[in-house]
Amino acid sequence: MAKWISVEERLPEVWKTVLTFQPTTTDDKGIIQTCVYIGNPGRWRVAWNHEFLELPVTHWMPLPEPPGGFAPTEGGTGDSSPTDSEL
Repeated sequence: MAKWISVEERLPEVWKTVLTFQPTTTDDKGIIQTCVYIGNPGRWRVAWNHEFLELPVTHWMPLPEPPGGFAPTEGGTGDSSPTDSEL
């Protein structure tokens, strides 16, 4: 199983979807969600809506492999790269 990686140690590939951890002041468990690192130091986007994160990401980890026996959906590439209109 993958382990959490500090952003101070290493960052993920640009536009790769990963799990992120953001500590909060109101919840000792913090926030864990799928995000993409966009290449600017400290800049991350939420994977499902592409909104920028407001709280800093302190750790990340690669996504686990999907369960066996599933084919990608039509048109799905698993790539979170921006479209031309997002650049």
